[in-house]
Amino acid sequence: MKDLNQLLELGKQWFGDNYDKLLPKIKTYTKQVGRKAAKPLLEIYFVLKVDSTPRSEKGWIIAALAYIFVPLDLIPFRKFGLLGWLDDGAAIAFAYNKVKKHITPQISFEVDRMLDLWFSETLVEIVN
Repeated sequence: MKDLNQLLELGKQWFGDNYDKLLPKIKTYTKQVGRKAAKPLLEIYFVLKVDSTPRSEKGWIIAALAYIFVPLDLIPFRKFGLLGWLDDGAAIAFAYNKVKKHITPQISFEVDRMLDLWFSETLVEIVN
């Protein structure tokens, strides 16, 4: 339990009290990996923000997000190419499988709305 409390506290230090520092990072990452690959990442982000999500499952999400967004990368994309994205994808998939039962229709709606907004911005950038 002590380790979980420490992990949750680190998550707040890294990502903000309400995890608000994550969204710009997720947006940048989303534009790199594409809409379909980013959807589970956004879903676990919204699950993390819900008060009723069990603390243990928030811990799994924070661990996965830290693996992706904290500067140390065990398999960096710049050095290993596609393999560098696969380890991030594995971290997201693991956390997603742990918490997918907490993805509500409201979360799905918010994720789709956010992706529509972000990818319509990309389309406007390409057209201009």
